[in-house]
Amino acid sequence: MAEISSDSTLSKNQLKNLYQKLNRTILDPYTIKKLERNIYPENILTIGDQIFDISGNDYKEEKLSTKDFRGKFLLIDFWASWCKPCIDQFPELEIMNDKFKNKGLVILGVSLDEDRKSWKKAIDKHNLSWQNIFSEEDLAGEISKKYGINSIPFNILINEKGVILQKNVNENDLKEILTHYNESS
Repeated sequence: MAEISSDSTLSKNQLKNLYQKLNRTILDPYTIKKLERNIYPENILTIGDQIFDISGNDYKEEKLSTKDFRGKFLLIDFWASWCKPCIDQFPELEIMNDKFKNKGLVILGVSLDEDRKSWKKAIDKHNLSWQNIFSEEDLAGEISKKYGINSIPFNILINEKGVILQKNVNENDLKEILTHYNESS
């Protein structure tokens, strides 16, 4: 079913009817995620949508939420300690953090690790200077479903009102967006 949902001659309604008949308790969560992404693409948040707020405990075990950052631009970086490309982009995130924090940008790392100890060890090892939370979810979780995250690293830029401006931003994108915003304010 997962394969035919991505390349099928069946209509969306036919696929939805078949999906409703599946016993999802016996399917692995990644297959369910793939099916839902293909059959219900309208459930994935896109540019211009209000964000799905995320909360978790930070490094010091204090509760933190994306709601805490309203009024600022927020770059949410989804990563995991086992993800080499995620680790490889830390220097770029550090540059963006240093360069744009005076323009109202805050970076929030959201871990999709399954192991809190590995997450904390990675933060220590790489001396991350931006805030991070442990989401208690992996790539098959609700956060990944809502944002359409199929692989990491993955990031989204949120404006001060909690609206998605862009997905997978790099330093140049960020500079252009923040410069444009500061000029129009």
